[in-house]
Amino acid sequence: MESRYLTFIILFSLLAFSGCVGDSVEQNNTTNSTSDQQVQNIEYLEQNVTPVFEIGRYEAPEGHVFLIWDIHIKNTGDTLINTNPHNWKVLIDGVEYSAHQATYSESIAHETVNIYPGADYQTSFVYLINSDDFLNADNVAIGYVGAYR
Repeated sequence: MESRYLTFIILFSLLAFSGCVGDSVEQNNTTNSTSDQQVQNIEYLEQNVTPVFEIGRYEAPEGHVFLIWDIHIKNTGDTLINTNPHNWKVLIDGVEYSAHQATYSESIAHETVNIYPGADYQTSFVYLINSDDFLNADNVAIGYVGAYR
C-alpha cells in the first residue's frame, strides 16, 4: 500500500508542476453525433484536476488512478448545456474516457443540471484513467459532447 501512496505523491507532483492540464483544455465547438444541432461555446472559468486512488467505496485498480475534474463553466452559446456525466468526456492523447460512476459518490460535488445561455455553474466529474497514460500525456482535455451521444 505504501507504493500506491508514493505513486500518488509522484503523480500529484508531476501534475502540479508539468502544466499538462492547464491550457490544453479545449473550447469545444463540436457537432452532436445524433443530431445536426451545434454544441455551443463553453467558457471554462476555472478547473482543477485531482488524482486520487480512492473515492468513497470505489478503489482504483492497480495501474489506474481516478481523476476528479472540478470545472466552473459558463454557457456562452444560445442553447442549454447539461451536466449529465455522459455528456462530458476526457481526451488524453487521442484516447477518450467516459465518466466513472464514482461521479455520483457523496464525496463528489456533482449535480446534473441544465445550464441556460448566459448562466454559469460549478460541478465535478470522475474519470478512471490508466496511470501510465496520464503520467506520459502530452495533451489532456475535457469536452462537452452533447446529449445522447
